[in-house]
Amino acid sequence: MFKLIYELVKDPLGLPIAWYYEWIILAVIDRISYAFAYKKVGILYQGDFISGRMAGSFFHWLIRTIYFIIIWAITYIAILGIKFALSHKMEVGIGIGITIVVSAISWIIWHRNKNKCDL
Repeated sequence: MFKLIYELVKDPLGLPIAWYYEWIILAVIDRISYAFAYKKVGILYQGDFISGRMAGSFFHWLIRTIYFIIIWAITYIAILGIKFALSHKMEVGIGIGITIVVSAISWIIWHRNKNKCDL
């Protein structure tokens, strides 16, 4: 029963990439969420926080669903960021360049002020 709910939650979650890459990435995310859930439920059993097969199954699928959604969201945002960067190479390059220049100037000013205070 819990697996059905898990499948219903994760079914509409897709990625904005080609279907074959999406399947591979979602399979990896599913495997990672399984490993996290398995470990967390084991810790819950060892700490006597839960007992029984039904409670273990419930918490496994709940934790697995939460981890899947979190990892999926991070992956989705990363893919959108990469797609944006690849389609706006010039703007991203200028932004990175400005960030580096401002950081370097700030570091130089901070370093010079620090040395003046030491005297």
